[in-house]
Amino acid sequence: MAAGNAVQRGEAIDPLTVEHETGVGMADLMRLSQPTSLNLKGNVRRLQESVTKRRLANGALGLIESCNVSDFSIEHALARVKELATIATSPGAENELLESLLSSDALPALELRPRASFLGSWFREGDLGFVFGSRGLGKTWLVHGIARAIAEGNEIGPWKASGRVKVVYVDGEMPLDAIRDRDMSLNRGSGDLSFLNHEQYFDKTGKTLNLSNPDLQQAILALVVRQGVRVLVLDNLSCLFSGVKENDADDWEKILPWLLELRRRRVSVLMVHHSGRAGIDMRGTSRREDAAFWIIRLSEPSSLRSSDGARFVTHFTKNRQGSNDETQPLEWSFESTKSGKVAITCRRVSPLDEFKQWLRDGHRTASEIADAMGTSKSHVSKLAARGMREGWLKKNGRDYELANEAL
Repeated sequence: MAAGNAVQRGEAIDPLTVEHETGVGMADLMRLSQPTSLNLKGNVRRLQESVTKRRLANGALGLIESCNVSDFSIEHALARVKELATIATSPGAENELLESLLSSDALPALELRPRASFLGSWFREGDLGFVFGSRGLGKTWLVHGIARAIAEGNEIGPWKASGRVKVVYVDGEMPLDAIRDRDMSLNRGSGDLSFLNHEQYFDKTGKTLNLSNPDLQQAILALVVRQGVRVLVLDNLSCLFSGVKENDADDWEKILPWLLELRRRRVSVLMVHHSGRAGIDMRGTSRREDAAFWIIRLSEPSSLRSSDGARFVTHFTKNRQGSNDETQPLEWSFESTKSGKVAITCRRVSPLDEFKQWLRDGHRTASEIADAMGTSKSHVSKLAARGMREGWLKKNGRDYELANEAL
């Protein structure tokens, strides 16, 4: 092979030539160039699988060619099929499963590196999380502020970063000048935050930043691993994943394996998405929520919004790990100051306002609302009694309903 001859002569090897001659993909070659105790065994396994696939492909081509010769032999062809079956059904996969089995007795002594916390108690290493809401509410303000807080080792609202980590913000919608101005207004110190903007990418490459492309997914994976990126922000799903049908659960499979590979590399992903028409759930298939550790929904505040900046309320609609105190509903305000900076303030939403919001979201019984609020049914009943005294709430059997003027 050309690659082998080049090695013997001490010449540089073209990676594309190696990929062509061995059948090993570029992503696997890049992984093998960075062996660690965490990924070496898995990368060797992938290499073995690539070699096996190459052997099967070559064998199948040889079998086809032998069937077209004049002295074709059925016996020879059947023998070749058996050889290929032996290659395909080697005991490698079974041995890998046996190596990966853990008995319950071995679990207590297993040494595991705990997942680091990046922001508060709810945003941790390897997380997949979503921030969603209606258009124009302020999703990008919040997510950009979270990215800066993590990159700077600062805080945003009640959520404090545990230290500075490297963050890459992938933007598929905003103009580059708007990104620059917003980042300058949110900047509170030095931080390791980089941007991959769709305009900049097109200017430099002439290509569209479409993350539904498997090659681009693998390129980003290689980039973040090589650069030591710990948090990847994707803003937003609709703009960055062209060609993916949001309502099709099977189409999500074009994205999920890549996200899970990032998780295995302990890279956290924060993805921005739009809400459906009702504003209560994320737009599209609910399957994407299965792998998420947390989901934050933005809603309108009870008071009027500022004309210069953004105001919204955050609700955790899914939370696997955050403390109850940190994941309560919060009302946020992002307002520009005379200095050109943006002042971020937030306050805990009152239990009464939270009660009203869950009613607007379709919760009706005391049990449903108590579960959503993380409180007791007796506390919900007290809030409801106050609402009925004040005239903005009525009860229909077991269901609570807001009066028209309170909607």
